Amino acid sequence: MLRRLPLLRIPPLVLFWLAAIGVSLPFLVAASRLYRPGLPLDDAWIYQTFARTWVQAGVWGARPDQPAAGATAPLWVWLLMPGQLLGTPMALLWTWGLGCLLLGSLAWAAHHRAREEGLPLRAPLLLGGLMLMEWHLVWAALSGMETLAFALLAWWTLWLLQKEKPSWGLIGWLIGLGVWIRPEALLLLLAWAWRTGWLPRHRDRWRALFLTGFPLAVLVLLYLLFQLVLTGQPWPNTAQAKMMEYAALRNQPLGQRWLRLAWAPLVGPALLLLPWAVKGLKSASRAWGDVLWMAAHITLYALQLPAPYQHGRYIMPILPVVLWWGGKGLMVPARANPNAPTSSNPRSVWQRRWRLFRNGLIALTTVGFWFLGARVYAQDVAVIESEMVATAQWIREYLPPEEPVAAHDIGALGYYAPQPLVDLAGLLNPEVIPILRDAPALTQYLEVRGIQYLVLFPHWYGADFTRCSAPLYRTQGSFAPRLGGENMVVYRWRPCPPGHR
Repeated sequence: MLRRLPLLRIPPLVLFWLAAIGVSLPFLVAASRLYRPGLPLDDAWIYQTFARTWVQAGVWGARPDQPAAGATAPLWVWLLMPGQLLGTPMALLWTWGLGCLLLGSLAWAAHHRAREEGLPLRAPLLLGGLMLMEWHLVWAALSGMETLAFALLAWWTLWLLQKEKPSWGLIGWLIGLGVWIRPEALLLLLAWAWRTGWLPRHRDRWRALFLTGFPLAVLVLLYLLFQLVLTGQPWPNTAQAKMMEYAALRNQPLGQRWLRLAWAPLVGPALLLLPWAVKGLKSASRAWGDVLWMAAHITLYALQLPAPYQHGRYIMPILPVVLWWGGKGLMVPARANPNAPTSSNPRSVWQRRWRLFRNGLIALTTVGFWFLGARVYAQDVAVIESEMVATAQWIREYLPPEEPVAAHDIGALGYYAPQPLVDLAGLLNPEVIPILRDAPALTQYLEVRGIQYLVLFPHWYGADFTRCSAPLYRTQGSFAPRLGGENMVVYRWRPCPPGHR
């Protein structure tokens, strides 16, 4: 549809990139007006730190003398490296621009697929616009995380699997690249297995297995080799650290965990589109691999990391699939029915009114949540900037540069402060993972390491953990307390003597 516009002879992909910048800019403006621009997650600064360390020293870690397996997505780190070559201010612009390119590419892919499938005239543009305006996806584009890259790769893989003649080799390369972004990309093989089950001959299935398996095996082996050579471990320890940190959440009933995770990214237009997503999937049996993958993805996190925080960030990759099938089911007209009511029939009038109300409600919900999303994004950025970044900048200025600092959140600290780091979350120091949340064991660990400076939110490990430590600095940020949190504190740490109360 975009190709028919007489005023613009710009390729549709470029137009969607420009549109992605347009829908993202208000989020950045909102963050600047509320406090200042930045990133909404401390984890995003970990990726920036790894990218800078690799650019400057060729070391995979937070410090040149501290190699670590604390970055899940090597491919995402490499994509961030050009920004680090340009310096910190440009690194943020590069990161946001990269996210906008991914968002625009996802919207263009929906537009292109709708045209290829011959959907009604307005459907390609509306489906592309739906992807652009969904607030979770805009938030993800500006988060500095790999979420949208994985979402785009998964969506494209599932699309290829539904073609009459899938490009099996390309599918293998895409899933393999997905492992370099998120190891759970291997779950896409469930959709692949469903699709190959529809092949009529055993010969075709063996051919699909070979063409998919060869590039997939190459990329997975290279990933394992990369991790082994650089860190001595075949997999990043991020998943293990996160699972141990939030182990208490696994005590909840599995069904409750599953629903909480599935709900988080659906808050917005996707929830309204669910009935039409079911309708669209029911009419395309070969596409039920999409359902298998989405269910498996949610179930994996429900079993291992049932944390719906950060607006369901870990589950967001399923969102484009829900939007596509929901939008398609909404826009594709039903098959002609000889008994259908005519335009003069009162029933037809009510149907037209219902469609008008339904479409208006979805449009208003999409735009309304986009506005709310800008506010949410601004608040998230303000918390990170006023707590983690402010603390890191104080440490850089006032603490000895050679003195190790122990902290639970090491993203902004690793990026802005030069001190050696001891990571109490276990991403940089995997030996901490077995004792996460064990205050007495962590106290002993800090004593052995000779730590004098500790950075954390005061009640993260309980008041007794820092009872005998002297606060040196406390942020004065208002955003975290306003949202139910607390201010970050830098302590001159020392353990309490035995028997101290």
